[in-house]
Amino acid sequence: LSSCFMKRKAFVFNYTNVRWARGRRQTYLCYVVKRRESPSSESMDFGFLRNKPGLHVEMLFMRHAARWNLDPRRTYRVTWFASWSPCFHCALSLAAFLRDYPHLSLRLFAARLYFC
Repeated sequence: LSSCFMKRKAFVFNYTNVRWARGRRQTYLCYVVKRRESPSSESMDFGFLRNKPGLHVEMLFMRHAARWNLDPRRTYRVTWFASWSPCFHCALSLAAFLRDYPHLSLRLFAARLYFC
């Protein structure tokens, strides 16, 4: 991760929901991770990722999150703001990841739906 802040121009270009998403071949994922402490939440991590050749951004995030050493006695909430929704295979991997981490919940917002 080179920076936790995306350039405004990149954000507007990739997150604008347009009918024909010409030139938008990258998937960006902005995320916020919060640790649940009583009724309030404490931010633990935030940033953004972009897919790499041959590796979708969802897989990158799961690799990144696996290094957090989450305490299974605490609950965590991850919020994603994705420029594209996950493909079928990433959705399956994400479901398996969430089963492995039952103390982690995910809210996912997508600018555009990915059609296989």
